[in-house]
Amino acid sequence: YGFPYEPVARNVAKLQPDLVFFSGDQIYESHGGFGIIREPAAPAILNYLRKFYQFGWAFRDVMRHAPTLCLPDDHDVFQGNIWGEGGAKMSITAADPGASSKGGYIEPARMVNAVHRTNVSHHPDPFDPTPSKQDISVYYGDLVYGGVSFAIIADRQWKSGPERVKTDGPRADHVVDPKFDCRTLDQPGLVLLGDRQEAFL
Repeated sequence: YGFPYEPVARNVAKLQPDLVFFSGDQIYESHGGFGIIREPAAPAILNYLRKFYQFGWAFRDVMRHAPTLCLPDDHDVFQGNIWGEGGAKMSITAADPGASSKGGYIEPARMVNAVHRTNVSHHPDPFDPTPSKQDISVYYGDLVYGGVSFAIIADRQWKSGPERVKTDGPRADHVVDPKFDCRTLDQPGLVLLGDRQEAFL
C-alpha cells in the first residue's frame, strides 16, 4: 500500500549514495493493493512480479546511478518470517495454517527461485552455487567494492524453525514471559547460518 514510496525514494536520491542496499521486504503481500496468490507456482510468480516491478519503478533513479544490492527476505516470498530449514518445504496443518512461525518455505520452490533471481541475479556469482533443499537457489558470496570486501549472506535460509524449541508462547516464535530464560533455546543441532555459509565466512 506504500507504493510508490515517493518521499523515501526522493530522499535516498538526494543522498547520492555510492552503494545502495535493500535488505529485504522490497514488497509485502498486499503491495500496491494487489491480493496474494500463493500457489500454484505460475500465477504466484506473476502475482509477485507485478509487485516487484513497482519496487523497481519507485527506486529506478537511485539504482540507475549506483551499484545496488538486494537481499530477499520473508515478505518477498509471501511469509511473515523465514526459518528456512535449509530450503525445506513448510509443513502446513489445518490447526496452524499460517506462514510465520514454522520452519521451511510455504511457497513452491519455483516461486522462491523467481524471487531470488529478481533480487540477486546482478550480484557477483555465489561462493558455492549448489542449491539447497527443493533445488532452492543460493546467493551467498563476496562483493568487493571500493577496496572493501562485503559478505553477502542469506541469514534466514538455513535457520532452524522455532517449533524445534519450547518457548511457552502463543506462537512457536513468540516469547511473552519477561522472565523466560533465553539460554534454554540454545540447543544442540540448531542451525543459524548453516555450515556452508559459516565455511565461506
